[in-house]
Amino acid sequence: MRDAPAVTRRRFLQQLGGGLALAASSGCGALLGARSPARPEALLIVLSDTHSAYDRYPQILSLVDRVRARHPGVPLAVLFNGDLFERGNVVALRGGGRVDLALLRALARRAPVVFNLGNHEGALFDLAETVGLLRESGATVVSNAADRRTGRLLASPAAVLELGRHRLAVAGVATNDLSTYRAGVRETLRIPDGPEYAPASLPPLLGGAPLRVVLSHEGTVDDRRILPAVPPGSLVVGGHDHLRYAHRRGGTLYLHPGAWGESVALVEARAGPSGAEWAHRELPTAREGEGDADLAALVRAEEAAHLTAGERVVVGRTRRALPPHEAALLAAAALRDAAGADAALIANTTFGAGLPAGPVSRHRFDAFVRFDGGVHCAPVNGTTLGAILRRANQFGDTPFEARTGEYLVATPVRSLDPRRRYTVATVDWVRMNAERYLGTALDFTPVPGLGLKAVVAARLAGERPSIPTRIPRSMG
Repeated sequence: MRDAPAVTRRRFLQQLGGGLALAASSGCGALLGARSPARPEALLIVLSDTHSAYDRYPQILSLVDRVRARHPGVPLAVLFNGDLFERGNVVALRGGGRVDLALLRALARRAPVVFNLGNHEGALFDLAETVGLLRESGATVVSNAADRRTGRLLASPAAVLELGRHRLAVAGVATNDLSTYRAGVRETLRIPDGPEYAPASLPPLLGGAPLRVVLSHEGTVDDRRILPAVPPGSLVVGGHDHLRYAHRRGGTLYLHPGAWGESVALVEARAGPSGAEWAHRELPTAREGEGDADLAALVRAEEAAHLTAGERVVVGRTRRALPPHEAALLAAAALRDAAGADAALIANTTFGAGLPAGPVSRHRFDAFVRFDGGVHCAPVNGTTLGAILRRANQFGDTPFEARTGEYLVATPVRSLDPRRRYTVATVDWVRMNAERYLGTALDFTPVPGLGLKAVVAARLAGERPSIPTRIPRSMG
């Protein structure tokens, strides 16, 4: 299969149109003091890890329309850094990703789309079939992943677009952690280690294009080793870790645009005396309103067709909508209280979308708590717990060198005493990967009768947690 041809300047400009003005926004760009040129020479809408977040897709389209309207005549491209699909969304699974592909087609009608393969692109289909569907939906697919069955790359390793008077070169890097791909798909793949692949491959792939972009789905830890191999003045887009932050390395901008459709990044590019200059802003998707009417209608139709009565049952309620990190902290607090522990520690990718305001259906709850697991507790001294907590909750302003990629969502501990012993609660996944998440091994004991999903659902239903008497709140 061949990638779509490069988009001509004339065709590119014909895709731009008018609309409503874009409301001012703040966030990641403000953190870096990024400036916004009066008239950028090119615009990039950057998103990643949407994971079939159907409640956000119509708002994403409306946001793109507002960006186009505010910048008439400015060349625009959409860069999607993988993980469009989510097998845990039963509507996506049963409907064959119809809404996901409709989003991609709608984006491609508005601007050229370059798509880098993530580990969830094989969530619904064989990965080679997915590449064909993405191309049929109008995207140019890039990746360094190969199909073991044929020995050939699944897509071109890079693509070039004519973006106004500039060329935009985009290279794709996939994660080679095959354990993160679905069983049945991982066996078909051969993917090089990103940091080993980058030095010899990325500079020639990006060539002498004025605007150079790397879409990497490796995650922060490997990207930290990839960055020195990227030509200076490039834009490197990270993904996979479900993070939202930015970091500058000289003239290179490293950007994570977030996950679950909560926001996208708007990157403004222009030529500078020593290469491309990048400015960016975080654009949150609207929490109110329907967004694009056609896509919203398709979401409703797919839910009507594929959700069972049991999946529509209300399991709890919220007073207000909670973004992903706030909802995750609520779940961690529920686990702490149910286990009678001093702190709870849960991997951030256990959680998906945030919670809506008002009633929460089983379907929406499962989109929030993606994975279940048994509960375990362990004693820990205050010094070790302090070190663990310093690695947690990286949805804030964590220094770049301290970022661990996937991280723990943890409940805070007030007045932590290094001399005291505490009890921490966690789930199977963290217990089995303690060195990775905690930085140390702990002596965990299972807590019979407790499971993560049941504990969190009980909290949303307003039920008081059942604290096992055999687990003391702290061990001194």
